[in-house]
Amino acid sequence: MGRRFPRCAETPAPTEVQHAMRDLLALPCGTLNQPADLSNIALDMHGVPPLHQRVFGASVEGTRLQRMRQSAQFVAGASKDRRRTKTR
Repeated sequence: MGRRFPRCAETPAPTEVQHAMRDLLALPCGTLNQPADLSNIALDMHGVPPLHQRVFGASVEGTRLQRMRQSAQFVAGASKDRRRTKTR
């Protein structure tokens, strides 16, 4: 950027952008048990074709549903563990 805009001074990115950068950089570190959640990143969809917007929306919704299922499985597993402990 310095070569392209030599008279512009570099400044820190806005807080929201810094958070998005952090989350994107952490993306390859996600595991199957903890899928990366990028749903909190605001995107400018101006100029994005409607089909691409729908695909993106479906993927975000799929991630939310996956997290809800994992939470339900965790709660169900914890309940089973508590019942086993009480019966011993």
